[in-house]
Amino acid sequence: MNKKTSKCSNILVSLFLASILSGALCGCMGQRGGSFGGTLDGSAVGGQASQAVAYGNGIDNGQVQGQVQGQGTVQAQSSAGAGASLTQPTLDDAAVVALQSEQARKVVTTCTARIKKLLPDDRKGSKHQRFLLELSNGTTVLVAHNIDMAPYVPAQAGDIVTVHGEFIWNPRGGVLHWTHHSDTPRHESGYIDFAGNRYQ
Repeated sequence: MNKKTSKCSNILVSLFLASILSGALCGCMGQRGGSFGGTLDGSAVGGQASQAVAYGNGIDNGQVQGQVQGQGTVQAQSSAGAGASLTQPTLDDAAVVALQSEQARKVVTTCTARIKKLLPDDRKGSKHQRFLLELSNGTTVLVAHNIDMAPYVPAQAGDIVTVHGEFIWNPRGGVLHWTHHSDTPRHESGYIDFAGNRYQ
Protein backbone atom coordinates (compact mmCIF):
# COMPACT_ATOMS: atom_id res chain seq x y z
CA MET A 1 0.00 0.00 0.00
CA ASN A 2 2.80 2.36 0.83
CA LYS A 3 4.46 1.87 -2.55
CA LYS A 4 1.14 2.30 -4.39
CA THR A 5 0.31 5.40 -2.36
CA SER A 6 3.74 6.87 -3.03
CA LYS A 7 3.40 6.17 -6.76
CA CYS A 8 -0.06 7.79 -6.88
CA SER A 9 1.26 10.82 -5.01
CA ASN A 10 4.09 11.21 -7.49
CA ILE A 11 1.65 11.05 -10.41
CA LEU A 12 -0.63 13.66 -8.81
CA VAL A 13 2.31 15.98 -8.15
CA SER A 14 3.49 15.59 -11.77
CA LEU A 15 0.01 16.39 -13.12
CA PHE A 16 -0.24 19.42 -10.83
CA LEU A 17 3.13 20.78 -11.98
CA ALA A 18 2.23 20.14 -15.64
CA SER A 19 -1.01 22.12 -15.29
CA ILE A 20 0.85 25.07 -13.73
CA LEU A 21 3.46 25.09 -16.51
CA SER A 22 0.76 24.80 -19.17
CA GLY A 23 -1.10 27.81 -17.76
CA ALA A 24 2.08 29.86 -17.58
CA LEU A 25 2.95 29.06 -21.18
CA CYS A 26 -0.54 29.95 -22.40
CA GLY A 27 -0.37 33.31 -20.61
CA CYS A 28 3.03 34.04 -22.10
CA MET A 29 1.89 33.20 -25.63
CA GLY A 30 -1.21 35.35 -25.16
CA GLN A 31 0.92 38.34 -24.20
CA ARG A 32 3.19 37.85 -27.17
CA GLY A 33 0.26 37.58 -29.53
CA GLY A 34 -1.16 40.84 -28.17
CA SER A 35 2.08 42.76 -28.56
CA PHE A 36 2.95 41.51 -32.02
CA GLY A 37 -0.56 41.74 -33.45
CA GLY A 38 -0.51 45.52 -33.81
CA THR A 39 2.81 45.93 -35.59
CA LEU A 40 3.22 45.96 -39.35
CA ASP A 41 6.46 46.39 -41.23
CA GLY A 42 6.25 46.61 -45.00
CA SER A 43 7.21 48.20 -48.26
CA ALA A 44 5.18 50.26 -50.73
CA VAL A 45 5.82 51.34 -54.28
CA GLY A 46 6.05 55.07 -54.91
CA GLY A 47 8.57 56.85 -57.14
CA GLN A 48 11.41 54.39 -57.72
CA ALA A 49 11.65 53.11 -54.15
CA SER A 50 9.90 53.59 -50.83
CA GLN A 51 9.84 52.32 -47.28
CA ALA A 52 7.05 52.56 -44.72
CA VAL A 53 6.48 51.35 -41.18
CA ALA A 54 3.01 51.58 -39.62
CA TYR A 55 2.20 50.92 -35.98
CA GLY A 56 -1.19 49.82 -34.62
CA ASN A 57 -2.70 49.08 -31.15
CA GLY A 58 -3.62 52.54 -29.90
CA ILE A 59 -1.76 54.56 -32.52
CA ASP A 60 -3.59 56.15 -35.42
CA ASN A 61 -3.47 54.21 -38.69
CA GLY A 62 -2.42 57.39 -40.44
CA GLN A 63 0.76 57.50 -38.39
CA VAL A 64 3.18 56.48 -41.09
CA GLN A 65 6.78 57.46 -41.56
CA GLY A 66 8.27 56.97 -44.98
CA GLN A 67 10.56 58.29 -47.62
CA VAL A 68 10.31 57.81 -51.35
CA GLN A 69 13.45 58.25 -53.36
CA GLY A 70 13.20 58.54 -57.11
CA GLN A 71 14.07 61.56 -59.16
CA GLY A 72 11.90 63.44 -56.69
CA THR A 73 11.28 62.84 -53.01
CA VAL A 74 8.33 62.65 -50.66
CA GLN A 75 8.74 62.83 -46.91
CA ALA A 76 6.00 61.81 -44.51
CA GLN A 77 5.76 62.84 -40.88
CA SER A 78 2.91 62.26 -38.48
CA SER A 79 1.66 63.43 -35.12
CA ALA A 80 1.78 61.03 -32.18
CA GLY A 81 -1.09 59.87 -30.01
CA ALA A 82 -4.12 57.67 -30.29
CA GLY A 83 -6.68 58.93 -32.76
CA ALA A 84 -4.36 61.66 -34.04
CA SER A 85 -5.49 63.28 -37.27
CA LEU A 86 -3.84 65.68 -39.66
CA THR A 87 -4.97 69.28 -39.24
CA GLN A 88 -6.29 70.91 -42.39
CA PRO A 89 -4.10 73.80 -43.49
CA THR A 90 -5.58 77.30 -43.58
CA LEU A 91 -6.63 78.49 -47.03
CA ASP A 92 -4.35 81.25 -48.31
CA ASP A 93 -4.51 82.24 -51.98
CA ALA A 94 -3.96 86.00 -51.64
CA ALA A 95 -0.59 85.99 -53.42
CA VAL A 96 -1.93 84.15 -56.48
CA VAL A 97 -5.07 86.31 -56.64
CA ALA A 98 -2.83 89.40 -56.65
CA LEU A 99 -0.62 87.92 -59.39
CA GLN A 100 -3.72 87.22 -61.49
CA SER A 101 -4.80 90.85 -61.26
CA GLU A 102 -1.30 91.94 -62.26
CA GLN A 103 -1.21 89.42 -65.12
CA ALA A 104 2.21 88.48 -63.78
CA ARG A 105 4.53 85.94 -65.38
CA LYS A 106 7.33 83.79 -63.99
CA VAL A 107 6.83 84.76 -60.36
CA VAL A 108 7.57 82.20 -57.64
CA THR A 109 4.71 82.07 -55.13
CA THR A 110 2.85 79.87 -52.66
CA CYS A 111 -0.86 79.08 -52.58
CA THR A 112 -2.96 76.98 -50.19
CA ALA A 113 -6.29 76.14 -51.77
CA ARG A 114 -8.87 73.43 -52.35
CA ILE A 115 -8.72 71.23 -55.44
CA LYS A 116 -11.77 71.94 -57.58
CA LYS A 117 -11.20 69.36 -60.31
CA LEU A 118 -8.69 66.72 -61.36
CA LEU A 119 -7.71 66.84 -65.02
CA PRO A 120 -6.21 64.05 -67.14
CA ASP A 121 -2.45 63.79 -66.90
CA ASP A 122 -0.52 65.43 -69.71
CA ARG A 123 1.55 62.61 -71.26
CA LYS A 124 3.12 64.62 -74.07
CA GLY A 125 6.83 65.22 -73.51
CA SER A 126 7.51 65.52 -69.78
CA LYS A 127 4.55 63.96 -67.96
CA HIS A 128 2.50 66.30 -65.77
CA GLN A 129 -0.20 65.68 -63.20
CA ARG A 130 -2.84 68.40 -63.60
CA PHE A 131 -5.59 69.79 -61.40
CA LEU A 132 -7.46 73.05 -60.86
CA LEU A 133 -7.32 75.00 -57.60
CA GLU A 134 -10.43 76.94 -56.61
CA LEU A 135 -9.57 80.50 -55.57
CA SER A 136 -11.47 82.90 -53.31
CA ASN A 137 -12.13 85.34 -56.17
CA GLY A 138 -14.17 82.73 -58.07
CA THR A 139 -11.43 81.86 -60.57
CA THR A 140 -9.15 78.86 -60.82
CA VAL A 141 -5.45 78.29 -61.36
CA LEU A 142 -4.04 75.23 -63.11
CA VAL A 143 -1.35 73.23 -61.31
CA ALA A 144 0.99 71.39 -63.69
CA HIS A 145 3.10 69.06 -61.53
CA ASN A 146 5.98 67.37 -63.37
CA ILE A 147 5.79 63.67 -62.42
CA ASP A 148 8.98 62.87 -64.30
CA MET A 149 10.75 65.06 -61.74
CA ALA A 150 8.63 64.49 -58.62
CA PRO A 151 6.28 61.84 -57.15
CA TYR A 152 2.58 61.79 -57.99
CA VAL A 153 0.36 63.56 -55.44
CA PRO A 154 -2.49 61.22 -54.33
CA ALA A 155 -5.00 64.04 -53.81
CA GLN A 156 -8.65 64.17 -54.86
CA ALA A 157 -11.18 66.89 -55.64
CA GLY A 158 -12.07 68.67 -52.40
CA ASP A 159 -8.66 68.12 -50.80
CA ILE A 160 -6.57 71.09 -49.65
CA VAL A 161 -3.01 71.38 -50.92
CA THR A 162 -0.20 73.91 -50.56
CA VAL A 163 1.58 74.56 -53.84
CA HIS A 164 4.90 76.38 -54.12
CA GLY A 165 5.93 77.04 -57.70
CA GLU A 166 6.21 79.50 -60.54
CA PHE A 167 3.07 81.38 -61.60
CA ILE A 168 2.47 82.27 -65.25
CA TRP A 169 -0.67 84.27 -66.04
CA ASN A 170 -3.02 83.39 -68.88
CA PRO A 171 -6.64 84.41 -69.65
CA ARG A 172 -7.95 81.26 -67.93
CA GLY A 173 -6.47 82.22 -64.56
CA GLY A 174 -2.87 81.14 -64.90
CA VAL A 175 -0.63 78.14 -64.33
CA LEU A 176 1.48 77.07 -61.36
CA HIS A 177 4.37 74.90 -62.48
CA TRP A 178 7.92 74.04 -61.37
CA THR A 179 6.44 72.36 -58.29
CA HIS A 180 9.37 69.93 -58.10
CA HIS A 181 12.97 69.94 -56.90
CA SER A 182 15.13 72.19 -59.04
CA ASP A 183 17.63 70.78 -61.50
CA THR A 184 19.37 74.12 -61.95
CA PRO A 185 20.89 76.64 -59.48
CA ARG A 186 19.15 79.42 -61.41
CA HIS A 187 15.71 78.37 -60.15
CA GLU A 188 14.57 77.55 -56.61
CA SER A 189 12.83 74.27 -55.91
CA GLY A 190 9.07 74.01 -55.73
CA TYR A 191 6.85 71.51 -53.91
CA ILE A 192 3.33 70.39 -53.15
CA ASP A 193 2.33 69.71 -49.54
CA PHE A 194 -0.58 67.33 -49.01
CA ALA A 195 -1.75 65.46 -45.89
CA GLY A 196 1.53 65.97 -44.06
CA ASN A 197 3.68 64.88 -47.00
CA ARG A 198 5.87 66.99 -49.26
CA TYR A 199 6.08 66.03 -52.94
CA GLN A 200 9.01 67.54 -54.83
